[in-house]
Amino acid sequence: MIFYLDSRPLRRLITSCLIVSAGCAPADERRSQSPPKAMSSEGTPAMDDRDPTNGTQEQGATLPDPVNPPAALDRSRPAAWGASDEFEGVAVERSTDHFKDGAVRRIAYYLPGSTAFDDRHGPEWQYFPNGTMKSMQFWRKGVLQGAFRAWYPSGLLHWDGTFLDGERDGFYHQYHKGGAIQYEYKYKAGVPQGEWREFLAGGALSKLETFEGGQLHGRRQTWVSAQGEDPRDLDAQAKIYPVLDETYEMGILHGPMVRYHVGSSLVQSRGSNARGARTGVWEIFFENGQLLSSCSYQEGRKHGLETQFMSDGQKVSAVEYELGVAQGLSESWYPDGVLQSRGTLVQGKRQGPWLYQRPDGTNNQVWSGTYLDDERISEEPAPSDTGSD
Repeated sequence: MIFYLDSRPLRRLITSCLIVSAGCAPADERRSQSPPKAMSSEGTPAMDDRDPTNGTQEQGATLPDPVNPPAALDRSRPAAWGASDEFEGVAVERSTDHFKDGAVRRIAYYLPGSTAFDDRHGPEWQYFPNGTMKSMQFWRKGVLQGAFRAWYPSGLLHWDGTFLDGERDGFYHQYHKGGAIQYEYKYKAGVPQGEWREFLAGGALSKLETFEGGQLHGRRQTWVSAQGEDPRDLDAQAKIYPVLDETYEMGILHGPMVRYHVGSSLVQSRGSNARGARTGVWEIFFENGQLLSSCSYQEGRKHGLETQFMSDGQKVSAVEYELGVAQGLSESWYPDGVLQSRGTLVQGKRQGPWLYQRPDGTNNQVWSGTYLDDERISEEPAPSDTGSD
């Protein structure tokens, strides 16, 4: 028969002896016997969840300010905080909320004796029902302050950034569910400032714009993935097309503007704006690249000749405008180039002799005649077909 000896009492005895022995050693000797601290990849002491102070301070000493990274890294997990602790030199107490099944839903720190919103002071962690961390942020007497982060239920980062006195300040990032960057914004005291970027899941740039004091200022460009591709597809980065290229001045359209056909690099329309209003020549194009219309603008209103074409290049109309009102010669043609109508417009109404023709070029006597304020007052005289083509 074999008897097994329970070694646990013996191990406890040996451990007790070692503790007593260490306690009798001089302080300098005890320090020399301490094992070296583990180092992180950044060369700073790695965090040990069993030691809230990470071996860097005496118990009860003021802990480092967790608001300003990278100092916040050692205090970014609940295991590094006690039920009663300090934040920025102020005593705080932990409050924990749970889901119905008992799982932790939220851990937050408050000023002693309160759980009021305005008394939140220190870190706050929220969790998904599956136990993964949902968000982490810091409060200073009810106001968001410092680094904040949020995660997807998968554990991948959803967004991150920094608060200053309750306002976003500095860079703000949001990520696709697959982990790739989706938005990269920049703020100054809660106001959009500098260059903003947006990306498709595959990494292709989908928007580029610049802000000045919260207003769009400068060039703004947008792109889309190839037609039929899912923008969430990680492999959808191979082909993207421009959508819009426009220019702003302190939030107002000012300068050149180009819009493109969907799923194509071909221009759909182009022109210029002056303080939010169209100016100069604006052109619109068919998907085959053929000119559809051309018109001059002044202060946002048509001013000059507007000409329209068919997709094969055949001109179908030409009308003169003055500050948004049809004024002057007006002509139209059938698709084969035969004149359809010709006459004069005054304040947008037909005035004087007008000629209308059938597709075969013969006079259409039902419509031809003399007009006054857009009403035909006489069948004669009708002008001859001697206008521009």
